[in-house]
Amino acid sequence: MAFSKRKWYLLGWVLIAWGVLDLVQLALFYLAYRGMLGGFTGLIGWDMAEMGGVNLLDVFPAGVLLFPALYAAVKIAAGVLVLYFGKRHVQKKREEEMQ
Repeated sequence: MAFSKRKWYLLGWVLIAWGVLDLVQLALFYLAYRGMLGGFTGLIGWDMAEMGGVNLLDVFPAGVLLFPALYAAVKIAAGVLVLYFGKRHVQKKREEEMQ
């Protein structure tokens, strides 16, 4: 119980880890999707250079990945803020108890 009263701000690390995990998943998803597209075009005999105006962002808009990436960044930022301000708050309370 005392740990939860004094070290609750360590849950900020959970937010940070959750955000990093989301970013890793997005990166793996993007790489897998890119590999699928390259494998598909190679399978039917197309080369990306022969496709001319077709760009990966035309086939798969960056906006689809933008929202989850921003959400992951917000989780990381929130975790950092919880750690920073939580630690300050706990130290302040501890100083007040000692006086």
